[in-house]
Amino acid sequence: MKGKAPAPLTLVLLGLLAVAIAAVLTALFPAIDSYQQLQVLQNTTPTPTADTRGVMLVTIDPNNTPAPTPLVLRTGSSGEEVERLQQRLKELDYLSGKVDGIFGYSTEEAVKAFQRANGLAADGIAGDRTMEKMRSSGAKPKPQPQPQSQGDLSRATAMPKPKTYTPSEPSTYRFLQLGGSGSDVTRLQNRLIELGYLNQKANGSYDQATMEAVIAFQERNGQWVDGVAGQDPQSMLFSNRALPAAPRRD
Repeated sequence: MKGKAPAPLTLVLLGLLAVAIAAVLTALFPAIDSYQQLQVLQNTTPTPTADTRGVMLVTIDPNNTPAPTPLVLRTGSSGEEVERLQQRLKELDYLSGKVDGIFGYSTEEAVKAFQRANGLAADGIAGDRTMEKMRSSGAKPKPQPQPQSQGDLSRATAMPKPKTYTPSEPSTYRFLQLGGSGSDVTRLQNRLIELGYLNQKANGSYDQATMEAVIAFQERNGQWVDGVAGQDPQSMLFSNRALPAAPRRD
């Protein structure tokens, strides 16, 4: 029995399939060849390395850190450090004003007074040495003059030994010091206000502010500095030779 011959449509489909297979193989062989060449190239090309000949290595020593910048407080400074400075000055009785965090004239004068009492250069600048001394337990508070009895008022300004004091002319002014009062004190205060040393109204009471004004006047005019208005300080104060206070910088 004879088999049937393939249908024409079957032959057409088989022909198309053969053509497609041939086209795939034709495209596949070059791709395989290119891939093999790429693998050979990658295996033969050396891996590039960084050139470190011009690179500087820097090693940071954790034990060698830069020293902090020293803190210096002076006229014009402000902030929390100034507040702490003012608070310490108040504790030591050098500052009578308020703690406001502003380094003004009164704070500068308080720093100078502290420096004088503690053997430091009285420049009114709170640097390392001044701050270290102020924070220490050995910081000296402001010396307070001891009130004298009525029997001592016949003398001029009392001086600590071994230095002595002799009025340059017969006494014409009443001896005035902390705790005193009266018309002579009012007159003294008015003159200090006129020269710019006292910044309050004359009240006839020789208070802390008046004593500090007298100290400032004595320093400015080359007087013995003790905050006591004896013969020589008052003679200079009421003369035309009296120097006014230096201009304030706050």
